[in-house]
Amino acid sequence: MIINKVTLYSHVLDEMRDFYVGELGFELHSQTDDGFAIKVGESVLEMKNYHLQDKPFYHFAINIPTNLFTSAKKWAKSKVELMKEDGVDEVHFSLSDAHAFYFLDPSGNIVEFISRYAVSPESQSKTFCARESLCISEINLTTDEVGGYRE
Repeated sequence: MIINKVTLYSHVLDEMRDFYVGELGFELHSQTDDGFAIKVGESVLEMKNYHLQDKPFYHFAINIPTNLFTSAKKWAKSKVELMKEDGVDEVHFSLSDAHAFYFLDPSGNIVEFISRYAVSPESQSKTFCARESLCISEINLTTDEVGGYRE
C-alpha cells in the first residue's frame, strides 16, 4: 500500500524538523508557522504543532528497497538507537517475506523501516540515504481506550 500523505501532530515540532530534515536528511517539502512536511519517496509526511497537554504518538512504516536493508540499518544505527526485542534489533516477517527495524523519533513515534521482498523494488544505489525511501506504507493510531475499555 502507498499512502500519499500522512499528518501527525507533535508537541516538539522544532525537534522533529531538526531530526527528520537535519539528522536523517529527508527533503523539506513545505513549511508553515504551524508545521512542516517532508518527502518520503512517493509520500508526504506532514507534522503539525500540537498545543494541548496530551502528547500524541504514532507508529508508521516506511518502505525501503529490498537490496538496501542492511545499508539502511547501518545508516540508521549511525543516527539513532534501534529498538530491540529479546536483544535483537530487526524483525523477519516470514508470512509477508519482509525485514524491518524500528526506532523512536523525538515525539516518541515508533518509526519502522521495512523491506517487503515480494513488492519492494531494488535500488540502483549501493548505499542507503533518506532519498532512497519508497513510501509510507502503514500508519497506526495508538490508544489506551479500546472498545469502551480504558486502562
